[in-house]
Amino acid sequence: MPSPPQPKKKRRLAQYLQNIKDSYTISRRSYPWIGWAMLAATIACVAAGLAISFASGMSLWYWLFLGILMALMVDMIILSVAVRRASYSQIEGMPGAAKAVLDQIGRGWYVESEPVAFTKDQDLVWRLVGRPGVVLIAEGPSTRTRRMLAEEERKVHRLLSTVPSTPSRWALTPDRCV
Repeated sequence: MPSPPQPKKKRRLAQYLQNIKDSYTISRRSYPWIGWAMLAATIACVAAGLAISFASGMSLWYWLFLGILMALMVDMIILSVAVRRASYSQIEGMPGAAKAVLDQIGRGWYVESEPVAFTKDQDLVWRLVGRPGVVLIAEGPSTRTRRMLAEEERKVHRLLSTVPSTPSRWALTPDRCV
């Protein structure tokens, strides 16, 4: 017999806590000191709240509560910056890593879900469409991607002759750069 579904709020909280745990795990792989940095930030914020409370003569509980909230906020900022840097460093050099970076582009750009061109050596060409025009991004050594990129640029120019097209190559690792 199937178990009754959990209320949405419990599932939402559990998913939120799981995301925080996953972020910590990802950033800990690249930055083993991240736990200590978060602990130091927490202690500093709570200590600042206590110092302000004693200096101003205001309620201790009020400033302690504000110090804890400030500590949570600073910890989330530290974690979000660390997890972004760690995730980029962990995917560096892998085929398709440019797609993960391109997915972080803000609004106004449409990134194709599949590469527009590829080779058996896993060299890829991605197409972005936005207000400035069409941008083609080649991922891989320039010796192998130059012809692929020129061919895609011809295709784009043939279909959209009045739209500017910008080819570029991304250097993901030193041995794959242009």
